[in-house]
Amino acid sequence: MANPGLSTGTHKFQGLDIELTYTVRGSGPYLIVQAAGWGISSQYLQIGFSPLEAQFTLIYLEPRGSGPSERPQEDMVSTSDMADDVELLRKHLEFEQIDLLGHSNGGTIALAYAERYPASVRNLILLTHWLEGYDDSRTWQRFLDERKGNPAFSKAIAALEIAKTQKFQSQEEWFQNLRVRLSFYPANPDKDYPAFEKAMGEPSWWVYKAQGAADKIKTLDLYAGLDKVKARTLCLGCSEDPICTENVTRITAEHIADSQVVIIPECGHFPWIEQPDQFFAAVIEFLR
Repeated sequence: MANPGLSTGTHKFQGLDIELTYTVRGSGPYLIVQAAGWGISSQYLQIGFSPLEAQFTLIYLEPRGSGPSERPQEDMVSTSDMADDVELLRKHLEFEQIDLLGHSNGGTIALAYAERYPASVRNLILLTHWLEGYDDSRTWQRFLDERKGNPAFSKAIAALEIAKTQKFQSQEEWFQNLRVRLSFYPANPDKDYPAFEKAMGEPSWWVYKAQGAADKIKTLDLYAGLDKVKARTLCLGCSEDPICTENVTRITAEHIADSQVVIIPECGHFPWIEQPDQFFAAVIEFLR
């Protein structure tokens, strides 16, 4: 008998401390999708990844505190806690092993899961992921230096500077700054950022602050633990991503035994928008 939790639609399940939600869409082999955990819901990936649903059943896990998933205590919003949520979802769905894709900080969560529960992951896709424990600040600074004076990035750079010093007083004030500074992430913001901005909805400032604080308490050194990953792994990066860089993608792959690297050229942080043909082809070929 089929697990009713795998039927199309949105479902709830009990996490360690709160009730979590996930959405099932598509048909074919199952792929769990982990969104970033800093307050953005999975909506942006549900919209962006919809072409994959013709070949795969995508299971979009809603990070704790985001979307319809319940809000936990402030000290329970760490990347580490979210990695454990993936394991609870695996058990809830009665999967022996899972295929798992994580984007950005969602890639961090997916990597933390693959290091902590290596036998539970069959295929792992790290999509423009952040690598905790590895200092890539020089690459970020290089992008800042190269883009200064480029009118396409002037508003984003100004918003980034404001965020360094300003203490935001409200959700609205924080969000208006966020929506401008995230336009630094694509290679061609005038062309590609509007699609992401429309898809992301309005992230939660509460979760953003809580995850940052919780991660300082429950620290992870994923760079040091890369050799624990046993899954077949695709490290999928983009040449013009300033935050989750090509450098991090390559460094990660060097330390995972069964891994391959795909770098999409002329592309920033949102490859399904910026270079969709190359992005979808890479994912489909890997999972086949």
